[in-house]
Amino acid sequence: MNNSTMSPKRCKCSWPSPESLPVDLLLEIVARADFTTLVRCAATGKILRHAILATAFRRNLAADATGFDPTLLLGVSYREINYPTYARTQRVIQTPMQTQFRAHLDADCLRTPFKPVTSRDGLLVVRRHPYYDVELRTCDAFTAKSPISHPPSFPTRGSMSCSVSAMLAHCDYYCSAVIGRTVHWPCRVNYMQDWDQILALDADAGDATVMELPSGCSSNRLLLAQVRGQLCVLVQEESRGIAMWTLAPSVAGTWSRQVVISNMEIERQAGLGTSMYLLGRFGERSGVLILNVVLRLSNQTYRSPRYLIRLDLGTKEETPVVTCLATRGSEVYLEDLFLHEIDLNSLLQSMKHF
Repeated sequence: MNNSTMSPKRCKCSWPSPESLPVDLLLEIVARADFTTLVRCAATGKILRHAILATAFRRNLAADATGFDPTLLLGVSYREINYPTYARTQRVIQTPMQTQFRAHLDADCLRTPFKPVTSRDGLLVVRRHPYYDVELRTCDAFTAKSPISHPPSFPTRGSMSCSVSAMLAHCDYYCSAVIGRTVHWPCRVNYMQDWDQILALDADAGDATVMELPSGCSSNRLLLAQVRGQLCVLVQEESRGIAMWTLAPSVAGTWSRQVVISNMEIERQAGLGTSMYLLGRFGERSGVLILNVVLRLSNQTYRSPRYLIRLDLGTKEETPVVTCLATRGSEVYLEDLFLHEIDLNSLLQSMKHF
C-alpha cells in the first residue's frame, strides 16, 4: 500500500486579503490606530487611501479624537543662553518618525527676534519680541517655505485693541488654553505673588472674566491646558510631584485633582538624584509634558537647570514614561521652549490622492 495515501491531507486556510474586507470595516479599524499606522494604511492601496482622505472620514476622526497620541509630536525647539557671554543658540530636537513626514524647523522659522507662539495645521506662527512692534509670521513646518508676514487683526471696539495687544505681549512664559472660542491665561493681581486667577477672554463677544484657581493650586509653576475639551491646570507641587486639576463643565467653579506622577517616580525613571522640576510646555494633542530639571547639591542649594525631560501622558502605561531629551552645561539656560505638534485631520487633508 502506498504510504502517501495513508497520510492525512493538510487543511489549507488563509486569512482574507485586505481587499476582501469591506471598506467601511477597514475604516473602523484604521480610525482606532495611531498617527503612524494611519499614514501607512493610506499608502497601501488606492481605494483605502481615497476613503481615508474623504471629508466624511476626516470629520468623524476629528470628532472622536479625545485621547492623546504621542506620535503627533514632531519636535521640541528652544534657545540656549550661555552665561556670561549671553550668546544664544537655537536648538531643535526632532522626534523620530516612522513615516516620511518630518518637520523642517530651521533657523528661518525660529531666528531671533521671532519666537514661536502657536502651531496649527502644520503651520508655525511666530511673533516678534514684545520689545519691538507686534508682527506675526507664518511658516510651513513641512515644506520649509519662507515665512509669510501677516499684520495682526484685533477687535476695534473701544479699548479692546490695546488690551489684546497687551495680552499678546505679556504671555511669553506661560501657556494659554483655548476652549471653544474662549482663551484662558493665568494671571495675578499682585506682581510679587503667585498666579492665583485665570483670565478668560471670549473672542466673539470681546468679554473678559476672571475665575479663581482651585484652593491650594496657586503657584508660580503651573500650565493651563485644554484636555478633552475641558480646562485643566498642571501644577508642580513642591514635595509630591505633578498634579492636574480639571474644571467640571457641569458645576461652575468645581475642580477635581489627580496626581499625574510623583517626584520619586520621575527620579527613578530618569536615573537622577533629588531634583526640582520646572514645568516647561504641554502638548494638548500628544500628551507630552516637557520639564526642566534642577539638581540639588549636597549643601541644599540648586544648580542651574541641566536636564530636559519628556513626560508622556498619552501612553497606555500605568505610570507616564519619562525620557531624558538633552543635557546642558552648568552655565546654560534656555528660553522659548516650544512643542511642535501636527493635527491629524489637517495632515490627511494635505495628502495627495493617487
